[in-house]
Amino acid sequence: MAGIKHPGKRISSVARAEYLLARGDPRAAAACARRVLRHDPEQIGCLEVLARSLWQLGLYDSLLVTIATLTRLNPYEPGYHELRGAALQALGRLGEAVKAFARATPKSDIAGASVQELRNWQETVIADMIRDDEVFRIAYARDPESACRERGFEFLTECRPGDTWLAKSEAQTALYSRPS
Repeated sequence: MAGIKHPGKRISSVARAEYLLARGDPRAAAACARRVLRHDPEQIGCLEVLARSLWQLGLYDSLLVTIATLTRLNPYEPGYHELRGAALQALGRLGEAVKAFARATPKSDIAGASVQELRNWQETVIADMIRDDEVFRIAYARDPESACRERGFEFLTECRPGDTWLAKSEAQTALYSRPS
């Protein structure tokens, strides 16, 4: 692989991409990583630099493509699933984010906290929707799981008929709180 000359030594393009990212230039780091990936599309070091660069640039859709490659190459790396969850969360795809964070949870306290935070947030939103949205309230009363999934929510637990996806006290409060 071609390297870049520095005083007294040559560094690889992967190291150059890392250097650019550390220097605070994610756009240049991404460009450098992409040049390497054209020749070696499974170069994990460059894929990781590209992923971190895309995160810093806020290019979450592109990041998801890069993470898909990383998880194909190493599906057991919890950091990839954490980053995927964070990108999905940034895109507002919270149900998918919960699943991604949960995939990383056994080895990651950060992902476990993220799952709990998203779960709490979803419960609050669902309670508000039950209170404020008559169509959702009716659908939720009939089939909580389907009503929630249709709106993109995910809680990683299976819901049996008659169960609710909120804590009993929250569900009762939400069901009995009607706008004046």
